[in-house]
Amino acid sequence: MSFQFHGFFARFDEQVEEAARKQWPQAAVRTFFNPFHGLGVRLASADELNISPDDEEENWEHVMGAIFQMEDELPLWSAQFAGQKLIFLRAECFGGTCLYDGFLCCDGSTLFQVQRSSTLQELFAWFDVKLPRDSHFEPLTRHFRWY
Repeated sequence: MSFQFHGFFARFDEQVEEAARKQWPQAAVRTFFNPFHGLGVRLASADELNISPDDEEENWEHVMGAIFQMEDELPLWSAQFAGQKLIFLRAECFGGTCLYDGFLCCDGSTLFQVQRSSTLQELFAWFDVKLPRDSHFEPLTRHFRWY
């Protein structure tokens, strides 16, 4: 069974939460407390919505377009929150193995990127967070309630 995540994380901030809900109304926006008090903003994947490019091409393009749009807009969008670091993340997990693509942005600029990494620590170190050796991060587990 696979798990996918497309979205971003930030240290909790009410202004970021409110602005994210307005910017991406189709996204799930949740707070969490482990391993830090944070905010997660997640867009559903085409797989989760049972949409394939063959079956419903228009719907598939809409879902994937929203993900690409968030990825493209996030660095500039971050400029409205002085000093607030945002981590955009794509996670693809299958059979307990996960690969991550993502970047850290702040004040309108991308500061750091990872591609096809098997660990989250490189990104979350920017939040001064030490993840367990297995990179266990609660919002990326099956039991976390996004919806």
